[in-house]
Amino acid sequence: MEYFKLLSSGEKLLRDNNVDVSLAKFILMESSLLSPDVFYQNLKEKAPKKVKKKYYKYLNLIINKNKPPQYLFKKAYFYGASFKVNKNVLIPRPESEGLIEIVNKEVAKNTENLKVIDVGTGSGCLAITINKQHPELDVYALDISRKALKVAKYNNKLHKTNVKFIKSDLFKNIKNIKFDIIVANLPYIANDEKLMEMVKQEPKRALMAGDLGLTTYQNFFQEVFNYLKDDGVIAIEHGYLQKEFLEEIILSYRKNAEITALKDLAKKDRYLIIR
Repeated sequence: MEYFKLLSSGEKLLRDNNVDVSLAKFILMESSLLSPDVFYQNLKEKAPKKVKKKYYKYLNLIINKNKPPQYLFKKAYFYGASFKVNKNVLIPRPESEGLIEIVNKEVAKNTENLKVIDVGTGSGCLAITINKQHPELDVYALDISRKALKVAKYNNKLHKTNVKFIKSDLFKNIKNIKFDIIVANLPYIANDEKLMEMVKQEPKRALMAGDLGLTTYQNFFQEVFNYLKDDGVIAIEHGYLQKEFLEEIILSYRKNAEITALKDLAKKDRYLIIR
């Protein structure tokens, strides 16, 4: 069977079982050990039997056991690059790539070297991608989880970047440093929100944030302006129904803050830029 037929078959199988169909492509690429570029070049080629067998094995694990394929393969793609992931870190989402675009535009406005921090780095995908694209930047990343930082440090070596990692509950262990750009994709799911079974496999501390999903960002904005330079910028990802609540929180701590809201590719409110 050709690769494109296998892909179509897998997508149908996932769709019929209410699983994200985009995972079929990831599973087939990993089952065939083909890079994304080579995979697309070989779509009309016949797949080896062992690839087909492995592909359906993992599809069934996902459907019947709710196993995230990224954890099975210990790999996820973010902004076109491969990152190690495991059960100690959140799986990178395409929505978070929008934060990279925001940072790129901010960096383009400045000629001087900037100091950047990624708060709640998880796998390190945001900080590392920023550092890869802009090696001249002084990039920091923090996380409360020692196990998550171990994964992030591995990815830092993998991508040959120079991110400085700090174990910290928000800014608790940040001493006498102010930043030009602060990026955050913090937990924003309400405790009573129903999650897909596969999402429940991810670390709850990286997902859940109180009754309204706002507790972590409430704590974040209580502190963040103490670590932002006067002409600095904050960029965050949030839940698509949280924009107005977050704007109220931000203005309660900094009345003169200038807030810009942006939507994701699905046209949902997803990012806030604060100056």
